[in-house]
Formats: sequence, C-alpha cells, structure tokens
Amino acid sequence: MKHFLPRVVELANNFDFPCHSTEIVFARLDLDKPEKWAKEEMQLLTEFSVLYFRKCLTFYPFSPERERVGTYLVMFGVANFNLKPLLNEWENTDSIEGLLHFKDFVLNDIEYNAQSPYRLTNAFSNPAIDGEVINWLANKATRRAFSVKIEKQIIENKSLDDETLAELSWTYELLQQ
Repeated sequence: MKHFLPRVVELANNFDFPCHSTEIVFARLDLDKPEKWAKEEMQLLTEFSVLYFRKCLTFYPFSPERERVGTYLVMFGVANFNLKPLLNEWENTDSIEGLLHFKDFVLNDIEYNAQSPYRLTNAFSNPAIDGEVINWLANKATRRAFSVKIEKQIIENKSLDDETLAELSWTYELLQQ
C-alpha cells in the first residue's frame, strides 16, 4: 500500500476514490501496526488527515461527492487514524460550514438509543470509532464550544432559513441534555 499511497492520497484529495466505498479507501494502511510505519510517515499521515478533514468542513451542504462529513470521519477511523486531531479541528473550526456539518452529523449520523450506547449510523463504523466520537460529543467542553457557536449563528446570522434555524435549535437542545 505504501507504494500506491501517493496516488491514493492524490485521488482522495480530489474526492475521486479508487474503491467502491469512500470509508475503506485507507483501510489497508495497517496503521494499527506501528512497526510498519516510521515516525515521520505517521506524522505526515496525521497531518494529511487533519488537512483533508479541514477541507471537507469547507464544503456545505455536502462535499463534491455528495457525502456527509461523517463519511470522511469514518474513513479515517476505519483506517485506524487517530481521530482526536480531526475532532479537535472540527471543534476549533469557526466557519458556518463546519457548524452546519456538525448539525447534520448530530441530527442524522448518530443513532440515539435508550437501551444501549449511542452509535454512528454509518455501516462501516465500528465500536471503537463510535466510542471515540460519542465520547467527544459527550465532553462538556465540546458541547459548550458548539453551543456557543450555535447561539452566535442564531443571533447574528440573518441569512439562515427557517429550516436551518430550526435544525440548529434542535441541535442546541440536544447539546444541553
């Protein structure tokens, strides 16, 4: 996979994925086997994942391939990338696009279940990915950061339509629970 990685990264960067499902494009990297990767290589891959995810957060309502941003989060999770830098990037993004992706993610990409832990609705997700993302969403600082962003947009952004305002309000209510 290392031999083809530059081309795969190039294709992915243009949202042109060389496989049938976006989520599995990096699955064969074996990032869970650190002996296969030099420290510098791991650092480059981490930097790529953060920059790529940042790019995904700039497209709204959807990416060029019409995928929701949760797809790309799962793509990196399935490949055993560290999701914490991506989630931190999302939390620190102040763009309206990033916030609207967050709203969509909270409202559409999470299965809320009273009998068992919450999980992501993406079929490629797994308990480790679900746990990391759900724990991030449950974090008080994360909830507060997004609540403040939502409040600001609701108060200051006069160009939001009624449906978006309602969805942001609903997301805000979910964060307060």
